[in-house]
Amino acid sequence: MEETRRQYAKDIEDMCGCLLCENDREVMKTLPREKAQMFEDFGLQPSLCTEINEFGPEGDRHLYVASYFMVGRIIEGK
Repeated sequence: MEETRRQYAKDIEDMCGCLLCENDREVMKTLPREKAQMFEDFGLQPSLCTEINEFGPEGDRHLYVASYFMVGRIIEGK
């Protein structure tokens, strides 16, 4: 968790600047505290995601899928 936190503290130079990615980053800043805490427990910053895909609108909402990178090691399983 601590190494993941250190990596996210660095300046990420290749963040996408398209409107959809910017929108997702801004919306993630408004997460309720308990949901943001889930990300933070893994050392992640919810609004700093380098891989975002948008699957179009559903009514007045947009569906996004975001991938986050974590530093660690698998100690058991696949």
